[in-house]
Amino acid sequence: VFDLVFLDAEKEDYEDLFSLTRRFLEPGALVVADNVLSHAETLAAYSAARQADPALVSVTVPLDRGLELTVVVGHDG
Repeated sequence: VFDLVFLDAEKEDYEDLFSLTRRFLEPGALVVADNVLSHAETLAAYSAARQADPALVSVTVPLDRGLELTVVVGHDG
């Protein structure tokens, strides 16, 4: 089980990396994705998918190059 996941890799891989770790994330876990504003074109779908998932609470924070902070609030259906 992971309490914290920090994504700072090839931007095209964020979705796959999130999917790989999702089963290890229980309620209360935090995922931080880096560079979501500096690579907005590539990562917009990643942020939108996290924000649309009812098992997550996710927000884009405009710090530095942008962070997507995602907290797991429910189990993956």
